[in-house]
Amino acid sequence: MAQADQPALIQTSPGYQQWHAATSAYLKTAYKETGTYGVINPAIQSNGYWLYRGLRINQTLGAQRLPFDQSGQWAIDRLTLIMEQPEKAFISLQSESFYLLESLAILNIAFPEPQTLASLIQALQQPQGYFLATTTSQAEQPTNQSDSFASTYFSLRILDRLGYPYASHDQLFAWIKTEWRARQQANDPGSLASLLVLIELLKPTSALPTDYSWDSILSMYRAKSKIATNYSDLGFDLSGMLGYAEYTGIAEAWLEQATIDFINDPVRNHDGLIVDSNQTPDLLFSEMLYRAAQAHPTLAVNQQRMQEFLQRQLMPDGSFYPVVLSEDDVLTTVFAYQYARLFPELPSAATSDLNSVIAHLLEKPQLRLEELYSLSMLDVAKLSATNQQLFVQQLEQAKPSSEADLQQYFFYLSALNKLKLPITDSLKQQVINVVEGFKLNGNYGVEGTITAYHTAMAVILYSYLGYNVDQQAANINWIRQFLETLEAQNSQTFTVREVYLLLLALNLQNQPLPHVEALTTWMAACLPPAGNSLYQPFDPAQQQPDFYVLPYTLAGLRLLGIDIYDQQVLSGLMQP
Repeated sequence: MAQADQPALIQTSPGYQQWHAATSAYLKTAYKETGTYGVINPAIQSNGYWLYRGLRINQTLGAQRLPFDQSGQWAIDRLTLIMEQPEKAFISLQSESFYLLESLAILNIAFPEPQTLASLIQALQQPQGYFLATTTSQAEQPTNQSDSFASTYFSLRILDRLGYPYASHDQLFAWIKTEWRARQQANDPGSLASLLVLIELLKPTSALPTDYSWDSILSMYRAKSKIATNYSDLGFDLSGMLGYAEYTGIAEAWLEQATIDFINDPVRNHDGLIVDSNQTPDLLFSEMLYRAAQAHPTLAVNQQRMQEFLQRQLMPDGSFYPVVLSEDDVLTTVFAYQYARLFPELPSAATSDLNSVIAHLLEKPQLRLEELYSLSMLDVAKLSATNQQLFVQQLEQAKPSSEADLQQYFFYLSALNKLKLPITDSLKQQVINVVEGFKLNGNYGVEGTITAYHTAMAVILYSYLGYNVDQQAANINWIRQFLETLEAQNSQTFTVREVYLLLLALNLQNQPLPHVEALTTWMAACLPPAGNSLYQPFDPAQQQPDFYVLPYTLAGLRLLGIDIYDQQVLSGLMQP
């Protein structure tokens, strides 16, 4: 690529790069298969389990594999961290350590501190044979068999992977026998298969009861699958059984067919990606599908789509994030599409069918007026007739009452204006009555004080009602004077949104904006990462980027004539 063809991002300021990278990472993770964006749950963080699942699926993509070239170092750093601070591990020290080690094995990378990790795990083994569970809160005696089962399974697998010994063979086998009976009574073939893995690993010298067999587990699953109604429960059973088959290298035709029958469900297979009942991609079951498809190419997979999905979830530092577990979020989705030109690396930049995205959001019952107003910022003129009608129905349901505040009427009339819908006489009178309730000596305010917010709202709402500049002269003069002295004002008494509303009020009345350069400087100082105190670089454990205040800042700059869609222009306004 010639130097002139290099992306503009290379030449942008550190402040812009910080904001762009953080926001892009967030949106990349928040993207949903419906084309919409969600809100990342701060409790969901990247961890060894998700990286392992992503790598396992990636192994099936052949020539379309992603490199995951930063993931090895991320896994080493993550494992080092949870060894030092076990409370930060996902579920437990043992479970996440196991998945991180397995991830490193897939990447052909050795963990540099095997003895330190092995010593930590060995110290957790009890005289009774099983291992204590070092949970995300503290190391404690397991209170039930389920706790000891998981901690012991992962502990033994870790020591086996590292090549370090474990003690108390006789006690371990006594524990396994107790667990086996408990899992039999619970009708849990998946866990029984995991116990078989431990039996293979321990290589017992004495004979085990005859029902400790692979055939007995297959029989249990056959019977259970005929009557079971819990899809996920069966899936976890299959996962455990497939794990045993993989560990021992046995080929089981019946198990392969059972997996195909389970996974090739047209209700859950969305173009090669298995989703759960909330339409959220399920990585475990998707992995089962793609691994089965290696031996059965007729299965419905889509490697290109899966590659794109993995690419979205793989972060620049090598970590791998799970999918979003939230509902669609209108404000985040609108931001991603409205400013898609700033983020060409995101799916929203390549999506031409906005009609279907908007339609999907409109299917959500009872959207708030703010959400409908935000949605109207997109190209709603291109909506199909059916979706236009759906939008109108949503607006009618959210229509403000006679006691609503000015903001609700602003959202409502703005959306009507965007959709080019008429304002009825009764609505017009209702708006006038509400606005006039805030009138103060020719201008507008509250509690005896003229305010920027109420005066701007009055001009905007009257503009939508058809009032011209002559009828708005006093308010327009007040707004111009306010903006001319903006830098001298106490910025703690008004917000970015209010300044945007003042600019919009003048714009709707075709009035020139005063002191454009000074206003641009003031508005630019509100941009992230330095100016907006609500915004911090993307950290899912803390908070999301700001998609509420920032759009008002960008919209204000647009009214001032700034091409905010030009990366270099916006970069020049953002301070580190």
